[in-house]
Amino acid sequence: MKITAHYNPTGVILAAAVVDEDTYNKPVVVPKASKGNKVGVFDVPETMSRRPLNEICQSLRVDAKSQRLVEGKQPSTRGGAKSR
Repeated sequence: MKITAHYNPTGVILAAAVVDEDTYNKPVVVPKASKGNKVGVFDVPETMSRRPLNEICQSLRVDAKSQRLVEGKQPSTRGGAKSR
């Protein structure tokens, strides 16, 4: 299974769509990168491939060095004051 993921600089997946081989010649919804973020197509690890898309997005992140999806807790995407 592959997904197209819109993600921020820390690897948090902000939006995603499943890439299906059957959809290559059909119109599909694809996330578009916003300023400072990126979009890429990634293989979903076999251990996660049968889970719902929202669970995949919440459980995986994009590793900047390897440019692949890795398991791990997503860093918070919410703003707010940082403690000093």
